[in-house]
Order: sequence, then structure tokens, then C-alpha cells
Amino acid sequence: MKKDENSEKKESIYEIVNHGDDEDFEEAADDSGITELPDDSGERRKTGIKRKISRAVKKSAVKHDGGYHVKKSFSASSLIIIAAVLFVIIFAAANVNSGGVLATFNGQVSSFFSKKSAENFTYSFSAESVYGFASYDDGFALLTEDGIMYVDSSGEITAKQSLNYGDIAMDINGRKTMLFDRGGTSYSLLYNQSMYFHNNTDDSITDGAVSGKDNYAVVVREDKTKTSLYVYNKNSGNIYLWRCTDGYISDVSLSPSGNKGAVTVLNSKNAVMSSTVYILDFSYDTEYASFSYQGQAVLGTKFLSEKKVLSVTDEKVYLIDNQEQSEVFSYGDNDIYYCSMDSSSDLTGIITTDYSHDDLYTLTVINSSGKTAYTQGLSGKVRGIDTSDKCAVVLYADKIETYSKGGNLVGTVTGIKYYNDIIVSSNYIYVLSSDSVKKYPAYGEIKAEDSVIEDQTGY
Repeated sequence: MKKDENSEKKESIYEIVNHGDDEDFEEAADDSGITELPDDSGERRKTGIKRKISRAVKKSAVKHDGGYHVKKSFSASSLIIIAAVLFVIIFAAANVNSGGVLATFNGQVSSFFSKKSAENFTYSFSAESVYGFASYDDGFALLTEDGIMYVDSSGEITAKQSLNYGDIAMDINGRKTMLFDRGGTSYSLLYNQSMYFHNNTDDSITDGAVSGKDNYAVVVREDKTKTSLYVYNKNSGNIYLWRCTDGYISDVSLSPSGNKGAVTVLNSKNAVMSSTVYILDFSYDTEYASFSYQGQAVLGTKFLSEKKVLSVTDEKVYLIDNQEQSEVFSYGDNDIYYCSMDSSSDLTGIITTDYSHDDLYTLTVINSSGKTAYTQGLSGKVRGIDTSDKCAVVLYADKIETYSKGGNLVGTVTGIKYYNDIIVSSNYIYVLSSDSVKKYPAYGEIKAEDSVIEDQTGY
């Protein structure tokens, strides 16, 4: 989709936002192509990006080939429409839950792993639906409708927590996991895979974030158009309150210490979208700094350090350093296609594409200083990306590639089948399909059939 077409769609949607009523929402959704959103989506906080996609996906009831994808990846046209959809949902459709986590799997999920040793094994589990898939230690966390389970690299479930949340979402940072019920009032905090506490809010929850240290944040919707940020310490004491007076809080991220926050606010005036990122220091009553992006949608923010924040929009990537901002790079004539910006990873990966060529993509990796580490051309149908402190992994329709911090190709997995999502934990890659999670080494040349036991049990 070309940018002039996107502009026309945005203007149409914003007119509905400003002047429409509840009944206009469905028509606006259809006219704006919302029901045609590619379900190229995958979960993990990895960013606020996936959260925006999931809200629209839930409303439009679109699934990705019967599967799942949320964490941080979608096409550029979807990203632009998603930002607009947020306004429609919040300002024009009071009956729509502002949350919505991932598109749901219809079916069970089975997991099959093998070690590169003489004794291989098979381990399986199933769930009616999967809402999240995130790296944790050298394994992963799997969020289902019943709660969360943690699986290590040997395929063993190391912990399970059952929760009765209607629309469960998660944020993981180091050893901490925050679980919350979008549209509900309940949330929980886990430490080292064990339940630390449960809590409730007076208003419906729209977002949440946890720092690597003591503090955590909850965004609530106090009525149809007002959202507020509450920040708490480890003892659930409220240490900060920030009420949004002009727009809607779409995303929040916390600094490594948990003493600062980056809050993204979306707004629309005169059919023109604007985004503002507020940098908050929780020891002060007023905003520490703010940066506005006229005509751009901020898709997510990530703290690189206590003073540096990466801001990713649908047109450019910016570095906020203390109270100054600079441009890291512009997508130019290309569009953002996938993004991985986990708070727990030193590297950030951005994939852009020219939609006139279906199999030509560009990977740009940004380091922990906020500088471009390298740019790499990609050939083939890209289906996802993830980053760690040491590498970036790219998921294609038929293979996986691992690139080092310096941009060298250091690993390939060939002969894979269709997968929806990918994460990298330590030296392992985990890929998620509609019926399995499978593990591969992140480095070296691997043939899929040599390192993974196929499903022999059915589901």
C-alpha cells in the first residue's frame, strides 16, 4: 500500500473518530480495510507494537492462517491502520474492550524438542488457546487462557501458574513477569517463576509493564476517553500517578531501574494524527521531557539505558537522549514490516520492505547505544524476527538465519515448515506454529529434520 493511500484511509478514520457515533465503527472498519489486516502478528512485550495489532485483530476477528503472530511484527499498512483503529475503538465504540491480546489458536499446542546428544526425547503439552510466547532464561514462557507455564531448554515445565483472567496479557523483564487482564481489573506479579502477589484496580486495565528491578506500571481506562498511568513499588505502594489529558495512552515502557517511564499518547485533531512520547521521572510531578510526531504513529518505545530511549514510528526511528532527540534512520521509500525491540535485549531489529517486491527486505540492527550496527539485505519471504544481546534471528517461510552483533551470518536452519513466530533464548531458537513449538540451535548449519523430533502423537 502506498503512503498516499494510507493517508486517505487515516483521514477517513479520523473523521469517524471526531464526528462519528458507535454505529459508524463497523462501516469505518470495513471501508478502511481493517478486516483485511494480515494476521502477521506475534506477543511478547517485545514492544507496545504487538499490543496495538492485537486490539485491532480482536475486533476484526482476523487470524493468521488459523494461527498466531503478535509479538512485534506486521506489515507497514497494518501498522498505520492500527494506530487509527485505536482512535476508533476508544472514541467511537464504547462497547469495545480496549484490550485484546493475541489472536487465539483454534486447536491444541504440542511441543517437541530434541537434544544434540545420543538420547533424544519427546515432550508434549496442549492448551485450548495461546496468548503469548516469550523468551525466558534459556527456554520460553507460554501464556495460555489458563495462565502461564515456563519451559526450559530440555523441554521440561519448570513452573505453572493458573489464573482466571478473561483476556490475559504479559510483560517479562529479566526474572520478573507481569500478568494482567485487559479490560478487567486484575493483575499479578511473578518473580523467579513464583507468584509474588495478586492485585486489583478500580478501573479497567489497558496496558502494563514491569521493570527489571522494583517498580511496575499499570495503565487504566477511567472512562471511554481517559487513561491514567499508575506506578507502584514492589510492595504495591503507589509512588506515581500521571493522568493523560490529551489523547489516549497506547504504550508504556520502564527504564532499567524502574524510576523512569516512556509513555506514548496518540491523538487526532482535525483529522490529523499525532503521537507524543512523554519521558517521566517518577521523582518529579511534571513531565521530564516530551517529543511530538505530527502525522506519525509511534509504534513502541524502548529504554536503552536510564537516559536513552528508542522511539519507533511508522516512518523513522529516533533516539531520545536525556532531553534531546535525534534521528537514527528513516525508512525512506520503504515501509516498516517487522520490528523486535525487547526491553531485555541489547539489540533492536527493524525490517523494512518495498511492497513492489515481495521477496526483498532490509534488516537494520540498532545497538544498545542507539546507533545502527549494520544493515543487511534479505532475500525470501520474511515471517518474523527476534533479537538477543548477541544476535538477530530472521524467520523465513522455509529457513531461519542468525546474524551476529556485527552482521555476520553465523547460523542457518533449512528445511523448516510453516511457523508463525520465533524467539531466541541463549543459544537456542524456538519457533511456534499452529500445533507445535520446536527448538533449534542458533548457530551453525542445521537441517531441521536432524535436530527436531517430529510430532508422532497427534493432538
